[in-house]
Amino acid sequence: MHGVRFIAENPRFRKHTETLHSLSRDNSHEEFLTDSTIPAIGFDKVKKEYSDTLGLTETPCSVDAICLLENDSLVFIEFKNGRLNNTEIYGLRKKVYDSLLIFQDISGISLTTLRSRATFVLVFRKDLNPKDDDNRQSLSIAPSRDKIINQVFKLASKELIRFDLERFKSYCFKDVHTYSPEEFEAYLRNKKSLL
Repeated sequence: MHGVRFIAENPRFRKHTETLHSLSRDNSHEEFLTDSTIPAIGFDKVKKEYSDTLGLTETPCSVDAICLLENDSLVFIEFKNGRLNNTEIYGLRKKVYDSLLIFQDISGISLTTLRSRATFVLVFRKDLNPKDDDNRQSLSIAPSRDKIINQVFKLASKELIRFDLERFKSYCFKDVHTYSPEEFEAYLRNKKSLL
């Protein structure tokens, strides 16, 4: 299998297609983390159907969305509108692992293919997460200091990946990003979906 385009025709994925805008909704605050109308797979619904079919007593975790883009790549997306403490970060890692297993089981796509074609993106509120809680440091980062750190990473042609999520880069995904809603909108610019 050379590409991932056949996913767009998979009925288990197609019937749960929504816009990224609707998938980014935080029900507790009635807020959205993106205005994008790009169609994506509502992976929470896919996971629920998958769990129900297997009769699982413990429901696995899942990312919010998976985009299938024109350049034959997949983007696994998790939206977080609140503060990310250590428990939330651990839960986020579990979502990644569970989502990969479920996606592989349904699609038949190998980890090798995902590693070469898939990206993981966490979209989070930087204003609610002023420090990097990745268990390696708990240094409070003022907005000006955060800008300096980001500028240093840009000069080094590297991107700052927060919350210890860089562990998934080259292991499970081709790339990993941690974006604010504004950075996510810029990332999506000129991208076209195959769904």
